[in-house]
Amino acid sequence: SYPEPGGVIVTSPNQLISTLVGPSGRCSPAAFRVTSIGMQVSPTSIAGLRCGTNLTVTYTATFHVAPDGTGGVVKFGYTVNNGRSGGNNTNSLTFGPGVTSMTFSFTWSGALPADHTYPEPGGVLVSSPNVINSALLGPSGSCS
Repeated sequence: SYPEPGGVIVTSPNQLISTLVGPSGRCSPAAFRVTSIGMQVSPTSIAGLRCGTNLTVTYTATFHVAPDGTGGVVKFGYTVNNGRSGGNNTNSLTFGPGVTSMTFSFTWSGALPADHTYPEPGGVLVSSPNVINSALLGPSGSCS
C-alpha cells in the first residue's frame, strides 16, 4: 500500500495539479535464510557428579530465519562431539510463511567417563538454504 502515488499542487500565481505518479510493482518477500542459531544445554554443569554416573545431556538449537519470508526448509547436521561429524546426524525443519524461529533438540547419553572426554560441546551445522554454524556448547565442569 505504500509508497502511494504523489504529485505537486501549485496555488500561485495560478492553480495547477500535476499528474500523480508512484513506483510500480511489488516488493519481494525476504529471501529465506538462517540468520542466527542459539544453543542451550541441559544440564548446564556436571560438576559434583560422580564419574561413571549415567547421564542424558539435551542440546537445544533455536534457528532464527529472516522475517517476512515465504517459508522454506532448513537442512542441518548436528554434533555432540565438539564439532566433529559422526554417524548420520542430519535433520531438517520446515518453516511456514511468517515463522521466524523453530527449535530442535538432540541428546548424548552415557556414563560420565573418568577421562572427561564426554559429554563434549554440541551444536548444529546448517547446509541449506545458507551455510551457518552454531556456537558449540556443552556442560561445564568435570565429574569426580
